[in-house]
Amino acid sequence: MAAADNKTLHTKCCSCGADIVTHVDPDVSKRSTWPLLGKRDGKPAVFPACTKCYKNGWRPEGYTEYAIA
Repeated sequence: MAAADNKTLHTKCCSCGADIVTHVDPDVSKRSTWPLLGKRDGKPAVFPACTKCYKNGWRPEGYTEYAIA
């Protein structure tokens, strides 16, 4: 069973609340979930975003393209 078919492997986009799969496709042309690195309460966190929000420029507070310590 693929992640897209398994409702227990879904999460919500942190920007719009859309239902998205937790699987992150390594091929960016097929990706529907974008794991964005930011900070929550001053601590590093991963924020899932849907393709629409990612392409529209949404980024979480403290966003960085690189791993944060």
